[in-house]
Amino acid sequence: WIFSGLNREQVTPEQVRQMMLQHLERNLEFYGPEIGLILFRKHAVRYLAPYRLSKEERKELLTAQHADEFLSLLDKINQFSQT
Repeated sequence: WIFSGLNREQVTPEQVRQMMLQHLERNLEFYGPEIGLILFRKHAVRYLAPYRLSKEERKELLTAQHADEFLSLLDKINQFSQT
């Protein structure tokens, strides 16, 4: 969205989610499933910063051991879609 000329406030939660999915997918392809997810976590923190996640939700999401687990948890977080 930076290159689209949008301010962070103009980016919808769905756009953030789609970017996260694309970013994670590329990390997994380039680094492999284990390292790709580990390296992606630092970016996930920044993607999720504007949203009100509980400490438990954030911890569970950022300690997921597999990409499918991460994605499942991301989909379960109701607050992610609320700003």
